[in-house]
Amino acid sequence: MNSNSQELLLISHEIIFNENGEIYCRAANSILKYNERKCHYCPLSNKINNNYFCEYYDMPFNEQSVEKIKAHTDELIKQNICNEFPSFLPCEKFENGADIYEKALKFAADAHKSYFRKGTDIPYITHPSEVSAIVYNMLHELGNNAVSDTQFEIVAAAALHDVVEDTSFEIIDIERVFGSHVASLVASETEKKRPQLSKSESWIIRKSETIEHLGNASPEVKIITLGDKLSNIYDLSDDYHNIGDKMWEKFNQKDKLKHEWYYREIYNKLNEFSSLSFYKLFGRLIDDVFEN
Repeated sequence: MNSNSQELLLISHEIIFNENGEIYCRAANSILKYNERKCHYCPLSNKINNNYFCEYYDMPFNEQSVEKIKAHTDELIKQNICNEFPSFLPCEKFENGADIYEKALKFAADAHKSYFRKGTDIPYITHPSEVSAIVYNMLHELGNNAVSDTQFEIVAAAALHDVVEDTSFEIIDIERVFGSHVASLVASETEKKRPQLSKSESWIIRKSETIEHLGNASPEVKIITLGDKLSNIYDLSDDYHNIGDKMWEKFNQKDKLKHEWYYREIYNKLNEFSSLSFYKLFGRLIDDVFEN
């Protein structure tokens, strides 16, 4: 944020949604359906006395409608008064090393800025942001026996895990900016494309390769995979309770049984983390989606 916009800064702002259940999210610069879970895992969010507070908006709320807030922010961005992507992390919330995390979130936000979650108008950055925050919390739950010396590189890789697979960036771009360790983790999370096949035709091949790869993957890679798949199954559970089995129509692979096979195989491959609350939640959500 440049010096002309300092007066717009507002810290620790209560999340207020309108009668349609919508909020304005500055990090994604979008109007989103309020989702307590996504706000909970957003790296900007704190829960205080059962209310969620966003720790960074770069403009006051002032009782305006979410549409007006977004229009005003778009104009500020257009005039270069504020950045397209704000500073994501209040520095006091994380210990030393968080700078690579914020850098990764900004890189991912820029890379994914024209992409949306499949079948929705939700900006794609909400997914890697959630995955990275889940991974951060998992590492803390694992404690000192985890890979704590490199925890923010792992969290950064979680934020970047879909960049190479889904955008025009390549592993060499990740390595140039974030180093070889982060790049190797992102590479391990990147499916091999098969442009000669349709996505539906290559689906079973790509998913089988992921399952096989997890058999010999490092704990770091498995932690990122668990965060990614937990975020995805959360969304599947939300969709299932809203529209039922119609949700499978938006995917390249429309066979529910094949999705169940994939998630249960992933769950089994990650059983070394069976003591984690996140792993147990992953299992419950799999049952929630596929046992009905």
